[in-house]
Amino acid sequence: MESNSTSLKIFINWVDTYTGYNLSRHLYNSRNPDANVVSDIEPDADVTDEFLRRSIKFEIYGTVKSTNTTKSMGHIYKVLNRFNQMELIECFNSCDVVIFDISDDPEQIDEAKFALHGKNADIRPSEEEEEIDVSVVVLPFTEDDYRRRKPHPNYKRHWLFEKDVIRIGRFKPEALKTYVISSGLKYGMGEDILFHYFKTAWMNASFLPCIGNGKNKIPLIYITDLALLLQNLIEKNGTSPMYILAVDGQTTHLDSIVKAISEKLTTGAMRRISLENALLINGLKSRHLDYLTCDLLMESTIMTYLSFEGGLLPHISKVIQEFKETHGLEPIRIFIHGPPGAGQKQISENIASYYKVHPLFVKDVIQEKILKLKKIAVSESDLLKNVNLEEEAEEEEEENEVEDESTAGDESDEDEAVVSLRILQAQEYLKSLKESLEKNNGELEDKLILNIVQEKLASKPCQNQGFALYGYPETSFQAKDLFTNLTEIEEVFGLGVVIMPELVVNLDAPDSFLKEKLILLPEVELVEQYGSEEALFHKLSEFRRLNTSDDSILSFFDEQETRIEIIDISTVESNKVILDRVKRLLGSPRNFGLSPEETEKQLRMKAEQTLKDQIAAKLNAEEEERQESHRKLAEVRIQEEQMLEAQSLPMRNYLMQHVLPVLSHGLLECVKIRPQDPINFLAEYLFKFTPVEFPTPSTNKHVDS
Repeated sequence: MESNSTSLKIFINWVDTYTGYNLSRHLYNSRNPDANVVSDIEPDADVTDEFLRRSIKFEIYGTVKSTNTTKSMGHIYKVLNRFNQMELIECFNSCDVVIFDISDDPEQIDEAKFALHGKNADIRPSEEEEEIDVSVVVLPFTEDDYRRRKPHPNYKRHWLFEKDVIRIGRFKPEALKTYVISSGLKYGMGEDILFHYFKTAWMNASFLPCIGNGKNKIPLIYITDLALLLQNLIEKNGTSPMYILAVDGQTTHLDSIVKAISEKLTTGAMRRISLENALLINGLKSRHLDYLTCDLLMESTIMTYLSFEGGLLPHISKVIQEFKETHGLEPIRIFIHGPPGAGQKQISENIASYYKVHPLFVKDVIQEKILKLKKIAVSESDLLKNVNLEEEAEEEEEENEVEDESTAGDESDEDEAVVSLRILQAQEYLKSLKESLEKNNGELEDKLILNIVQEKLASKPCQNQGFALYGYPETSFQAKDLFTNLTEIEEVFGLGVVIMPELVVNLDAPDSFLKEKLILLPEVELVEQYGSEEALFHKLSEFRRLNTSDDSILSFFDEQETRIEIIDISTVESNKVILDRVKRLLGSPRNFGLSPEETEKQLRMKAEQTLKDQIAAKLNAEEEERQESHRKLAEVRIQEEQMLEAQSLPMRNYLMQHVLPVLSHGLLECVKIRPQDPINFLAEYLFKFTPVEFPTPSTNKHVDS
């Protein structure tokens, strides 16, 4: 890829960070029709026609904060080494536009100073170049008030550098144009400062923390609008002021932001905490807290076009969808179907454990709903008393908050009315469930089961992560009502609720295999699950009847174009084989991976396993060493025995040939006669019957004589 005259060279620092990545990607896509993602945002109407007529592409250069970045850098023409000053100076002097974001890390200020003074020292009058600094806001003002700012001590370096940028830009504006953009809290496209809130809510936190009273005003800017502002600055050819505020102009309070995120992704609950407690939260850095606790009212006179008119709150659903798409958080919805004894429960739990989704068994879902209703339907006076106590505790934690007494009273009355209505609805729901159980011999009506399961599938946890459902529906009619008739559920949870499974895992096996497997179950477990052996066989035959017709539940999913994976469990060795087949169909998990606690637990378990393996290896080595020692000792003993045997062979031959024949005869005679003195008898016998020519080793001379 070679640079050409139809390209505008742009340098952006740290293109692997949230701001740098989104700015560089937008600029690249805005002028590159061949890009994978084309921006759907039009620039301001006052952009010069001459620039638009020219097919000039943006050629992006940049540095990265971390060399281990996982972000795609396909839109970056060249990634530079931020520690190679010679390479950077050469790039700065050849680029038409240099953009530095100094809002993320103080280290960026030093790099930006190096770039600014490097370009200032090499200004060529024949060339017109731009230096754009994206900074932070620290005081309420408009563009015209920037000179009167008094910076917070933490941001004095930013303030001094901003002054330096503007001073150098005024020195030779015809050669080097400089801009300072003070942006509000940036949101969208996966999030930066608000990432902790979105992630915590997506992971089904029971509440989200609101720092302080939450009434502080936070200036905001959609990251794409900030990128569009940069694009317009480049294309307007110097008609903008040197100091620009990048804010959406809306008055947005912290508690409104936290409440909106909580309502869309989790329970809707919010709890006020002190700044000291906020410092203890993992995921919230000091820089984040500076943004979240600031109280600024800012107005921009140049941000005339915004893609998100009205700010964050009216577009929270779209921002959440961007967050999910950016981080690959698409929910996984699976339905496991099969006859009794096919192992749906274990398969569901295995899938849920791997993909971090929610395993749902219809009986457990019903029981959970009943317990939840009973918890709500306590005596009205006790619950309202608890609500009032919680309100008093929250008021004690609030800092510097002054409210009108009449307004507070109205809120309290509204809370009591809401609680009373919730209690009444829970009591009526419980009553209907009880009547249905009594009427149907302990079984709920199908309509009630459908409503409970449908409500569970539409809940925030199942919409966020997904589910692995089994046990219901059992027929095509139930499946049709559950997955396609969403009118009532959309009235409660809103439009956009999706509960249709993306994969159906159909487990099957011959009846003989299933019966043999079920009969081997412990009697207690068999009775608990199926009631009796006769009831079990009846359920199996009923399942076959419902699933052999053309109107089976699999036919319904086939009509809905849902993927169906049929698995014969009698031919698989283990449940792991089934899970592997599901993995091939669905791919990798779609979540944030392991939490810090899970990561720590996994590392601890890995360390413990490593230690166990080391101890076992040491014991095995010691045991092998002992066995080797015993083996060698046994070999030595065998060799000694063989040597002794070889050495004693002549002696044994001598005894067998000359001694034992006479001795054995003597012993036999002794046994026959049984003398009173057998030893003396044997000696006389040997003396008498020993041949004269018998050679003795030590008395040969005496024998000869």
